[in-house]
Amino acid sequence: MIGEVGGSSDIKNIKDTTNSKGSIIENAVKSESYTYEGASVTVKPNEANGDFAHAEGFSYNNIDTTVQANGLGSHAEGIGSKATAKGSHAEGIGTAARGIGSHTGGEGTIAQGDYQTVIGGYNEIDPENNYALIIGNGENNENRSNAFSISWDGSITIPYNREYITITPRDIVTMSQGAASLTSDQIDGIINILKGGK
Repeated sequence: MIGEVGGSSDIKNIKDTTNSKGSIIENAVKSESYTYEGASVTVKPNEANGDFAHAEGFSYNNIDTTVQANGLGSHAEGIGSKATAKGSHAEGIGTAARGIGSHTGGEGTIAQGDYQTVIGGYNEIDPENNYALIIGNGENNENRSNAFSISWDGSITIPYNREYITITPRDIVTMSQGAASLTSDQIDGIINILKGGK
């Protein structure tokens, strides 16, 4: 027994290593229905179809997928997370690590590119693999946005007036060299603009 989950004592950890070579599926389920956060839910089984993959956690009614570790050596954990590429890792709630060696965490985050890390919530999907790191600050699948992104060359992209601005490493060096000649009012003005002011 792993103890009470959502107020239910009939939950237990079940390991199944029969799906693929070296794969482990951990379902925290003894019965298919139980009470979670005051509601009756139907729990879905996890999948670990990739060789040497590991899936743990659970999915229920309103999560559209099971916990899936389908890439070679992938790892999915949490509620409804999917690690579908080789060496990928998805954790949290409804996250998806689709790129080789990618990592997702938080809620609703998607790492589409190879070796990409995405954390936070509901990021804008990067199908061109422009960013190494994305921090999402979206509200749901229909309202995805990024708080911060770092490209593979080290450029930083931040939101400004409902658009994104990119600051390159060269810009940062130039700004820091010129900062000595700026007045404190000018520096405050720059900070205000970066925070979304005018």
